[in-house]
Amino acid sequence: MAKINSRSKGQRAERELVKRFSVWWGGEPFFRTPLSGGLATMGHSFKGVEITGDISTPDPNFCFCVEAKHHESWAFEQLFNEKNIIEKWWDQACKQAVSSNKKPLLVFKKNHGPFYAAFIASAIEPQVLIPYNTIKFNGVRSKMTIMLLDDFFSIPKETWL
Repeated sequence: MAKINSRSKGQRAERELVKRFSVWWGGEPFFRTPLSGGLATMGHSFKGVEITGDISTPDPNFCFCVEAKHHESWAFEQLFNEKNIIEKWWDQACKQAVSSNKKPLLVFKKNHGPFYAAFIASAIEPQVLIPYNTIKFNGVRSKMTIMLLDDFFSIPKETWL
């Protein structure tokens, strides 16, 4: 069996997300952060845009710091464990969001599976309907809402502005 290059797998997922975010955000250009988010942690700008997270856009109205993960080593059952990789990713997204004054958005998936979005539910206006297949996680260290990325994209972008 061929060895899987996890770096190229992550880059492939980020390229797909760039396209999907651009469609959702009305055709605005999105791009992968150079050095796979490395510049974002150093507080740099690229193409005149302040870099935050793994995916960015020059649109100043985009209010998210996007952290993207494509791993096989997670399961929703891990949320019941004190230490789990999903919360670790969420903590990373939150720290980057705070430093960039944006809202955290964790987007993650497994091979051949759908993308999921984790975000802070209180950022949504009360009249927005949340799909039934949503996980509201209120852990000791973290609070997040998880849903399919497609369901997240069904929430109008104006909700976040």
